[in-house]
Amino acid sequence: MANFTDALKAEIARLVRKETKTEFERLRKLSASHRSEIAGLKRDIKSLQSQVKALTKFRPAAPTSPMAAANVLSKPARNFGPQTLIALRKKLGVSQEGMALLLECSALSIGRWEAGKAVPRRAQLTRIVKALDLSKESAAAHLEQIKQSKA
Repeated sequence: MANFTDALKAEIARLVRKETKTEFERLRKLSASHRSEIAGLKRDIKSLQSQVKALTKFRPAAPTSPMAAANVLSKPARNFGPQTLIALRKKLGVSQEGMALLLECSALSIGRWEAGKAVPRRAQLTRIVKALDLSKESAAAHLEQIKQSKA
């Protein structure tokens, strides 16, 4: 009788393994297809994020007021040159570092713009246009305020 129960147990175990094997195989295939779909979606997300980053890089900064918008439109980027920035810096009486603080960029960028080795982006041009309206005193006050906020 022991042989019969052992054989029955073995047969039941074999049938269970056979049934679960087909179920697990189906689940494996489903999980593999889901994983490949997830990987494809991740690739799509990554490509869309890079496209958004590229588009926002070239999107001009929105002017804060109608007057600023009129100033930006009245002084297009193609009229900007190194001499304009040099003249502005001399008018305001600031160094390249001070001008960099006013325009929220690096002093290296100011040097490259003044040397004609690089051209400011649209966002920087709007800041330069705003700086054109500053007086020497207001520029000095603004610089002092920036230095105090950084300290």
